[in-house]
Amino acid sequence: MDIFEINNPVTNRKSKYLATVDYFSDFFELDELKGMSSKEIIECCKRNFSRHGIPEIIVCDNGTQLVSKEILSFFKSWEIKVTTSSPRYAQSNGKAESAVKIAKRLIKKALDSGEDVWLAVLNYRNTPNAIGSSPAQRLMSRRLRSAIPAHPKKLLPEAQKNVHDRIMRKRQIAKSYYDRNAKTLPHLEGGKKLTSS
Repeated sequence: MDIFEINNPVTNRKSKYLATVDYFSDFFELDELKGMSSKEIIECCKRNFSRHGIPEIIVCDNGTQLVSKEILSFFKSWEIKVTTSSPRYAQSNGKAESAVKIAKRLIKKALDSGEDVWLAVLNYRNTPNAIGSSPAQRLMSRRLRSAIPAHPKKLLPEAQKNVHDRIMRKRQIAKSYYDRNAKTLPHLEGGKKLTSS
C-alpha cells in the first residue's frame, strides 16, 4: 500500500490516492481520498478487503497515515501482519512504488487528454504484461469487458497456467540485473568496532 498525490490540471488542485496492489497479480485498487484521516483510509481498506479478501501481510512505507495507532489497531483486529519498508530504501516497497508510478502515469495521461481516468485503469488491468497475461486474468482468471471490442469467447473464465513459474523467472532476471552493481560485503568478526569510511 502507498499514498500518493497528483496535481489535477482541470481542477488545479492536488488529488490524493491510496494504491493497494496485489503482490501476485499486479492488480491494483485505486482509491481517491477526500481527506487523510485514519478513518477514511480504514474505510478504503475495508471496501477493498471485502472485494478481494483479507491479506495476510501488508507492506507499506512509514508514512504517518499508514502506521498510525488507529490503522495498526485495525490491521491487528483483522489479523493482518504489517511490514514497513526502510525509510531510505523505497525499493523495499517496490511493488507499491511500481503501482504508484503506473497509476500516476495513467492519471496524468487521462487528465491531459480529457479521457476518463477509470477507463484508463480498466484498460491497464486488461493489458498483458511481460508475464504473458493481464493483472485481471491473473487475479480473476478472466478478461474484463471494456470499451475495446472483444469476441464473447475471450471474456469467458480461463485459469492461467504456469503463472507462478513465469513470475519467479521474471524476478530472477530482475535480481540478476540488480546484483550486477551489488558489492560483496567484507566478512565481519565479532567484537570489532565498525569504522565509517
